Amino acid sequence: GVPDTVPAGPVEFTLENVGQETHEFALARIIGDQSIDELVQLPGNQANEFIEQIGGTGAEPGDEASFKAELEAGRYGYVCFVETKDGEPHAALGMYGEFTVEEA
Repeated sequence: GVPDTVPAGPVEFTLENVGQETHEFALARIIGDQSIDELVQLPGNQANEFIEQIGGTGAEPGDEASFKAELEAGRYGYVCFVETKDGEPHAALGMYGEFTVEEA
């Protein structure tokens, strides 16, 4: 439910968890040239040199949680790092995305 572009300034994000597992919405500004696809494939914390962490929230099944962030123009990525019962990160299952913040 995240749009492709949002205007710069204060933005409120709401995570509505309709799944059966805990989920999170971790938000970061992408400061490198890599795509979000490339960043989520990097091992360990190697992506940290290409991002600026902004914030995030998590929600249990059936719950929702919100957070606000002051966003500058640029590229942003979001990801769920929670692992399945089998130890696979939700990001590896496609729970991530990218959007652009444009000057208002």
